[in-house]
Amino acid sequence: MEQRSNRKDELMQKILKEAGTKKPSADFRKNVMLSIQAQLQPISPYKPLISKNGWIIISAIFILSILGLVIINMEKPLTLISGLEFPTINFTIPKLNLSQWMLYGFASLSLFLIEIPFLKRWLERH
Repeated sequence: MEQRSNRKDELMQKILKEAGTKKPSADFRKNVMLSIQAQLQPISPYKPLISKNGWIIISAIFILSILGLVIINMEKPLTLISGLEFPTINFTIPKLNLSQWMLYGFASLSLFLIEIPFLKRWLERH
């Protein structure tokens, strides 16, 4: 066992002698400092993918669509100003008959897709 390690040591010493030592160029330190400064460029501030105005527009569209569905499904006409009645349209949303397994699949998929961003943020903080 020691013979192998002695042979390896001798081989390494021989290789190091053949390779020799190199001295860095005169401007080596300057080049290293320039490369470090190039990497330290200012980081741009965080910009969300959807801005606050975008979220406001998305939520307004969502709320208006829900209100529209409620107004469409009303049985009595909507009166905003006395004497003015808006006709209503009777519209029913069809019921979906999904199997129990399909509901479990949708539930687990939605939990999975909701949970991933929270776990990612938690892991980035720690």
